[in-house]
Amino acid sequence: MINLSKEGVEIFQTSKLISSHKEAIQFLHNKFLGETCYVLGCGPSIGEALAGEGRVKLIEELGNNYVLTIKAAHKLCEKLSNFQVYNSNNLMPYKQSNGCIHIAQADFLTENQMNSTVRGLNYDINVQVVRGVNNGFPLTVTRNLEDWTFNKTGQTRCWGPGIMYETVFYFLLHLGFKNIKTIGWDYKDPNDRSYIKHFYSESNRFSFQNPAEQPDSDEIINSIILSNDFNNLFIKNEINLSCYDSEQCYIHQNVNRFRL
Repeated sequence: MINLSKEGVEIFQTSKLISSHKEAIQFLHNKFLGETCYVLGCGPSIGEALAGEGRVKLIEELGNNYVLTIKAAHKLCEKLSNFQVYNSNNLMPYKQSNGCIHIAQADFLTENQMNSTVRGLNYDINVQVVRGVNNGFPLTVTRNLEDWTFNKTGQTRCWGPGIMYETVFYFLLHLGFKNIKTIGWDYKDPNDRSYIKHFYSESNRFSFQNPAEQPDSDEIINSIILSNDFNNLFIKNEINLSCYDSEQCYIHQNVNRFRL
């Protein structure tokens, strides 16, 4: 985990003591200006990056920067994760840490319903994807990204689909990160009719609580297009977005690639 300054330690400790989720979100605004955050998703490229000689370099990079893990990716780097984001799909037990801010996203659920779903998992911030907002349309249809920043809508999130578009990118924008580098944010070839791949096996996915449904090809196409829209939003805010350069990554070609 990144060696936090005294001020950095105080930011994490204070945010976890704030009982109001709304106030915790407000407190974290622009607390990480100029910093780099690695975002670890569950796509196959995270397994590729952690394999072989690249593993040492990646672990070094993660240890020198902030890290946000999504769902099961937390299991790969528990001790390095500063932020963990999960929802009620593909749910599994996550190790809690005082040095990690845990964000639980309730998908079309109240917070009480979410609590019964996650069954005892502790979290520091709760956000909700609310049914019917944005005239009932997902961001992949309306593409009105600037209407759903945390400054404008707070805990109320718009259906993406996908936790990356609903919460993760907006959260990092809100915190003020200068560089956002994703690994495991991949999607798949829209012409490929097989299941979307993860770093874990398909059989393991069914061992999770509430396994997510597989997206159809139209959803994949629209999500890839939306990746470029988010890239443009970040450019407008002078934030550098890049994704790990892998043949398994189908994020829009306009999003910069990086290698370790």
